Amino acid sequence: MDGCSDDFLVPIKRGFVWRQSIQFVDTDDVPLAMFPAGSTYRAQVRAKPSDTAHLAEMTTANGGVVRVSDT
Repeated sequence: MDGCSDDFLVPIKRGFVWRQSIQFVDTDDVPLAMFPAGSTYRAQVRAKPSDTAHLAEMTTANGGVVRVSDT
C-alpha cells in the first residue's frame, strides 16, 4: 500500500483496546532503530484518511504514543 487510502478502512470499535506496532527494516529484513530514545512523537486520529478534521491526538506526552524498543 502506498500511503493512506479510504479504500483500506478498518474501523476501530468503541470500547475495544487496540494497539499498533511499527517496525522498520532494511532491505535484508534487519530491524532498524528509527525512534531514538528520548524522542517525542505526535499522531492524529481521523475517521478516514481523507478527513481534514482529526478526532483525537496521541502524543508521547499524553501516553498515546509509547516507544517500546529499538527493534
